[in-house]
This record gives sequence, structure tokens and C-alpha cells, in this order.
Amino acid sequence: MPFPQVLSVTETSFSSVTTAHLVDMPATVDAGDLLLMLFVGETVDSATLPSGWTVEYSFSFGTSNLAYCIIKIAIGDEDGTTVDVVTNTATTACAQVFRITSWEGSLASVEQTRLENQNSNIPDPPSHSAGWGAEDTLWIAAFHAIDDDETVSAFPTSYVNGVDTITGGGTNTGGTLGSATRELNAASENPAIFTLTGSERWSAITFAIRPSSSLTEQEGFRFRNDDGSESAATFRQSQDVNDSVARNVNIRLRLLVNATGDPDSEQYQLEYKETGDAASEYRAVPLT
Repeated sequence: MPFPQVLSVTETSFSSVTTAHLVDMPATVDAGDLLLMLFVGETVDSATLPSGWTVEYSFSFGTSNLAYCIIKIAIGDEDGTTVDVVTNTATTACAQVFRITSWEGSLASVEQTRLENQNSNIPDPPSHSAGWGAEDTLWIAAFHAIDDDETVSAFPTSYVNGVDTITGGGTNTGGTLGSATRELNAASENPAIFTLTGSERWSAITFAIRPSSSLTEQEGFRFRNDDGSESAATFRQSQDVNDSVARNVNIRLRLLVNATGDPDSEQYQLEYKETGDAASEYRAVPLT
């Protein structure tokens, strides 16, 4: 089964104190995607969260500093919108929103373990054992830090796609979020440390995202001429033989795809490229 995929991490920073925090959503969101938001604010006790989201965790650390993780199964109309996290007092803040596909599809398949309220320059996400055992799990190492806008100088070993988001508030009014991901078939994972440019009050988290139990496999394909009905049109090639065609000539392509479960739409996409193009220049066949 494929690993869950992080298609984007959308960052929002609030460098000036405010109670309304309009957090940006990803530019593209499809129905069924997992949206996972990390949020941190300083000198705040509580927040009113956007409707339709579920709290994965919330906690205070240090002196009246607030951390949230909220999650949502996307409806599909969130593209490029904002959602408001309203804090009870005006504060600087920052957020990261993950868009994740090819996941199991229920919020119970998002698990995490936290190490809260530490003070050093090395946020250390704790070990987590996935409730489903060894599968193609997406692991996310993350931390919330508060106070001076310290930045990440090193992400955990074996983790990729590190994202470091600061409020921009500056000394004694700033905050930081850090995250990175790893695809690993394992029942448990203990990420290595983040390294910050200076000591901060932090809380670190290890997330496990379960993969989809569905699977999509292409069994075969065959090119046909556009010269008759579905039953009468002639074939251009034998099965599973590639083909090329001049511009502005219509041809047909028959595909045999096997699917188990309810595959995510992101798992399968028909693409093409022009003769002579590099392999990296494949582009999606438009729907219309």
C-alpha cells in the first residue's frame, strides 16, 4: 500500500498582536484529504476554534502559552480560504496546515505522543507506537516553541521536507513551529532531535498517520485507432506496448485498473508527454 503523502504545508504568521488569526488553507484541497493544523500563540489562555474541526490536542506550556493541533476530513471547498482561530487575548501566533492524501480516511487513524513544557535548544519528539502495528506509516515530527522566534538549524535525522515557521514577533513576543516527515514501515518510531538557534520553552510531538487500506494497480493498457465504434475500432498496438502519434490525431487508450477498497483519487492519474521531452515533463491529461 502507498504511504500517505503530504502534498503541501501552508504557513501563516501573525507578527502583530491580534485576537483574530485568519489561518490560510492550502491552495488546492480535495474531498477526503486530511487537513492537520498546528498553531501556537503566546500569552493566551484559550481560543475559539473554527467549526468543522476536531481537536487532536490542546495544552498550555510555559507561562500562558497555548498550543493546538486540530484536524479535519476535507469537504473539498477549502481551497485557498482562511479559517479563524480567535484567542481570548491579543497575541502573536503562527500556524502550519498540512494537506495529506492516501491516508486511511478516519480521524482515528491520526495518532500522536507529546513531550510537553521543556526548556532547551533541542526539541525532542518522543517515541510513539502506532495502534495498527507495522504498516506504511507517515511519521511527522513537530514542535511548538515560544518566546524569541528562534529558528531551526537542523531537522531530525532521516526526516525530510522540514518546515520552520516563526511569528516574526521578535524577542519575548514570538513563537516557532517546526515539522518534518518520514515514510517508514515500522510499528514504532522515535524521531531524532530538532536543533534551534537558541534555548526556548518547547513541546514536541510525534504523529503517526495510517495509510489507506485501498490499493490501485494498473494491469494492462492498449492503444486503439479512432476509426469506429467501441466494438469495431481497430487496435494500433499489442497490449502493453507504448505508442506515439502526430499532433491533432485522435487515438484511444483502453486501461485495465484493479482497485481494492475505496482508492483515493490522488493514487491514479493519466499523464502524457511529447516525444523528445524529458521524463520530468509528463503532464496530466485534462478532464475536459
